[in-house]
Amino acid sequence: MKNSKIFLFISILFLCTGCPDQDKFDPNREIRIVNSSDMDLVELRTERLLSDTLLPISSPFTDQIFIEFATIKSGSSILIPVESETVREYGLTLFLLSYDTLLSVPWEQIRENNLIEMRYDLTLEDLEDMDWTIIYP
Repeated sequence: MKNSKIFLFISILFLCTGCPDQDKFDPNREIRIVNSSDMDLVELRTERLLSDTLLPISSPFTDQIFIEFATIKSGSSILIPVESETVREYGLTLFLLSYDTLLSVPWEQIRENNLIEMRYDLTLEDLEDMDWTIIYP
């Protein structure tokens, strides 16, 4: 009987004690990007705020500055996972570009002429205020 009480106490103790790293990456933290436009978009992002107002010099598909990119079809939405602690510390810069422009125009020209549809520089507070949803346009 004494052993079962000790076992029960230890079991409850383990259940009440959370994982120490459980808040470092919250898989439920996702940004929903809704594309309400009539064109397909490409989303490029980096989990830090970029100080330069222009796009990076090198192509996003060969440069490690962008952590990921995704295509968003016209009239659809996507969910992108975000590491909330990283965004809290560094912020998030997200670009939306026209898929057709990205296919037909050289990156240097896209950069020089700033051929982006929208740029978002977001903090964790911004994302919370937006309910983790970006609607374009």
